[in-house]
Amino acid sequence: MIKEMKQIPVTKESHPFASAMFHCRLGELGYVEDEYFMSGTGNVYQEGENRKPEKIFSDAPYTTRLLIRRPADPETFSGNVVIEVLNASAMMDIDRMWVNS
Repeated sequence: MIKEMKQIPVTKESHPFASAMFHCRLGELGYVEDEYFMSGTGNVYQEGENRKPEKIFSDAPYTTRLLIRRPADPETFSGNVVIEVLNASAMMDIDRMWVNS
């Protein structure tokens, strides 16, 4: 269950990791980038007999990070939304699809 969605302010000293605003000049293209921390609780499962999920822990706390990149001018928004999981296989968030596009 999501319990909190907190926007993280961007300051001169602090900005999102791998920020497109700085690395891709997103602002020059008419976009803004917002970072949020979403926190809540969820169940933890393991694979049980016959590959059925078995709950092994209830209400485990979590926090995850969301980056939202959108047109600064809402009138230019096409209505299309792309959701990309921030790949953590390198032990840090990597937005490969964004970088590649």
